[in-house]
Amino acid sequence: IRRPPRSTLSSSSAASDVYKRQVKISLLPGWTPECFAHDLALHRGYFPHDTLTESAVRRATAYYYATIEHMDRHMGRLFDALKEMGLYDDAIIIITGDHGEEFMDHGGWWHGQTLYEEMIHVPYFIKLPGNRRGGEVNEDMARHVDIAPTLLQFAGLPQPAAMLGQSLFDAAGNYTNAGILESFAHTDFESNRAVAVRTRDMKLIHMDEGPEYYRGMPPVELYGLEENPLEAWPLNRAEDPAFAETRQRLEQRLEAHEQAVSGDAETADGETPADAAQVVESAQEAPALDPGVAAQLEALGYLN
Repeated sequence: IRRPPRSTLSSSSAASDVYKRQVKISLLPGWTPECFAHDLALHRGYFPHDTLTESAVRRATAYYYATIEHMDRHMGRLFDALKEMGLYDDAIIIITGDHGEEFMDHGGWWHGQTLYEEMIHVPYFIKLPGNRRGGEVNEDMARHVDIAPTLLQFAGLPQPAAMLGQSLFDAAGNYTNAGILESFAHTDFESNRAVAVRTRDMKLIHMDEGPEYYRGMPPVELYGLEENPLEAWPLNRAEDPAFAETRQRLEQRLEAHEQAVSGDAETADGETPADAAQVVESAQEAPALDPGVAAQLEALGYLN
């Protein structure tokens, strides 16, 4: 497997100086300069890399850390302003990311192509009203579908029946996510489609490569995340008889989830579950986008 520079800076620095401190960025053992031509072509405007050298990877990774620190500093400005206006203490604030980024993880230099941890294990920070639980780390699972229910909980509003997910806290601020045992992910991008289910210690990925796809990943991948947190291909357990029962269980959960969100799931009496049906109906009845919003999304590359 071609290994990525999942790197760290040994000390923080001003965003403008991060790219100068590439020596503090460590590349994982096993990194090679081989990368998909498709991915390299997409990034030529960011830094010079006719050949992907270690220096180029360090430089790009340093820029990435610089953008994180840039955002961090400006989030600090926002929080200071909220405090000055007397709004911070009573506010609920959630900071997360829509996806991760590859730095040669599994040979890639892009995003949206896979469902490995470098793509779907994203930041998830929650600041509660009254600053409760400040500095705590919750080790249980939390998903993006839980964001809206959590906000509704603290706004004192009911969660619509068609809304997936759950609040991560009760009204008193106690954690409620210990019972979340699995998380689902999907991507449908550049002719490939992948779906995955992840538990605390296992992960199943199905990849359906389209005619233009170029990575050649296994169609089914099963990883034990404790023994193989980097999801190295040689430790793919999809065909391992010792993991057959685990794979079957996760296959069933993944199939049930896909049926539910598509509205194809049926109850014992042959009816579509109300919550799944309402999700589909709500999506079908979604109002047309405001032209201004549509223009902004198009400028960001989210609409054609």
